Amino acid sequence: MKISKWTSIIGMKRARKRLIQHHIPLLLISVISVGLMYLNVESQNVIFRLSMATAYPGLLLLAASLVAGPLSRIFFRSKSVSTDFRRDLGLWAAIVSLSHVVFGLQVHMRGRMWLLFLRENLEFPFVRLDMFGAANFT
Repeated sequence: MKISKWTSIIGMKRARKRLIQHHIPLLLISVISVGLMYLNVESQNVIFRLSMATAYPGLLLLAASLVAGPLSRIFFRSKSVSTDFRRDLGLWAAIVSLSHVVFGLQVHMRGRMWLLFLRENLEFPFVRLDMFGAANFT
């Protein structure tokens, strides 16, 4: 199947439009919300502040991406299963949430992240079965 020159030009226009209309505003919203959360978390621990600052904006972006579909169906009567805006919201929710995971895994065991999931002396049972371990596995 051969892709014509016009198909690639249309695809580039669509990508540029999504960049300007979706990704740049979502980037600004993400950076501003993470920055405001970082300033409002009262702790001397920078890693903890970054973890908390990325947690709630990531959760709000995830909620917005899940609510965008039903709201568009109610208000705009759109029959599409997926929209570019909903997809881009989900991408930014994933980016912010994964940064939360990176910072969050470093909060407790500082450099020894395996201790979040495994017991320290590797005694039987090897995995942590306490409440802290169960929370980390979920």
